[in-house]
Amino acid sequence: MSRWSDLPPELLQLITQKQTNYVDYLCVRAVCKSWRSALPKKPHDLLCQLPWLLLPYQNDSPNHRGFYNLADGKTYRLELPEAYEKRCCGSSHGWLVMVEETPAIFLLNPLKKPESIFLHYPPSLINFPTEVVFKNSRNLHPSSIRSSKQRPRDRFIRKVRVSADPSLVSNFMVMAIYGTEHENLAFCASGDIAWTIIRETSPPLNYKDIMFHEGNFFCS
Repeated sequence: MSRWSDLPPELLQLITQKQTNYVDYLCVRAVCKSWRSALPKKPHDLLCQLPWLLLPYQNDSPNHRGFYNLADGKTYRLELPEAYEKRCCGSSHGWLVMVEETPAIFLLNPLKKPESIFLHYPPSLINFPTEVVFKNSRNLHPSSIRSSKQRPRDRFIRKVRVSADPSLVSNFMVMAIYGTEHENLAFCASGDIAWTIIRETSPPLNYKDIMFHEGNFFCS
């Protein structure tokens, strides 16, 4: 009897075409080296998956993050020290868009550690103070003032979207909604040394979301 590792690639691909859960696909690729080499990192025929929900980090385990899978109702814990005390402001193609305190932005793939891509500082935030205190807080107790402070990463960067999977293409683009009232748009392409601010002629809008479809970004 032949070994499982000797299954022909075309048979493995036929098996994975019947799967509907990306976790199951990853388990198949992890069986052995031959199966991993026979199957691509990103399946071509797997049905569209519901996104995993990123859960807050726990103080007792800061180097791990939980991901809740709506498809099977399970929570998966991954070792992600890179995400400790970072804010996730978007996700695209399996990549998380994380914001640091500085507030630098980087892309992190939780399933392909330690693969990460650092981007430049968003425009107008390089010299921004690390904390902003709410107005009329002078009469509050010091502990209340500390709790009322906001970080730029939480207030000024609303959402970031990536145009394509950086694992598969090298010419991807990133667009961000940022600003006091989220009225500013900026983008950068892979290899750019700075973000490009989009100058609008119409009155500023309060943008909420970004989508990418057929080569174009759409903001609403």
